[in-house]
Amino acid sequence: MKNGWETPTHGNTVPVQTEAPARISCLYCGKATTWLPALRSAHIVLLYLALLDTAAWMALNPPCDTSGRPFPLEGETFVLLRKSLSLETKIVGTSLKIKGRGLLFLTSHRIVFVLEGRNIPVRAVDFPLHLMHEEEFKQPIFGANKLVGVVQALPGSGLIEGLSFTIKFNDGGCGTFLGLFHPLVAYARALNVETVAEPIQGMM
Repeated sequence: MKNGWETPTHGNTVPVQTEAPARISCLYCGKATTWLPALRSAHIVLLYLALLDTAAWMALNPPCDTSGRPFPLEGETFVLLRKSLSLETKIVGTSLKIKGRGLLFLTSHRIVFVLEGRNIPVRAVDFPLHLMHEEEFKQPIFGANKLVGVVQALPGSGLIEGLSFTIKFNDGGCGTFLGLFHPLVAYARALNVETVAEPIQGMM
């Protein structure tokens, strides 16, 4: 093996070169390598998502306007906005995570969390309400109140077990949110709302 090329010999036969291994580029820093661990660990989540079917991105980077507010889906209504929250989401069955502070939009169809910062690869994450399960509100003695749960993988997304999430209410304001969140989840489940409709290019 030399520089990724293999030249096996078979008796007196002419050496045969096998195909060079594919070089993979990190979506964030652009570094190219043939060896996955050589990429910066913080960027591997982006590489992993790039290797999935493109439908996996339906829950990541939903269309937003210049202010960060997501464009509404067909028939969707915006219900509540909360600021100064923290998000940590993990691809179930892996160690890959997305985390940060930002804004939460609660709608009739989904939760959309818009992360703070510029030039970040994952700007927003949405969680369809009808695909949520195991949701639980926790009030620890120390630390912020938080909502935890799991979002089932969209069919054909390439994700096998979906995403787990933790949303922390750093500055309070969870009472109003919970009073709206639970009825909306129940309603979305009852109707099995389809959340993959094309977004309307305009605000409600």
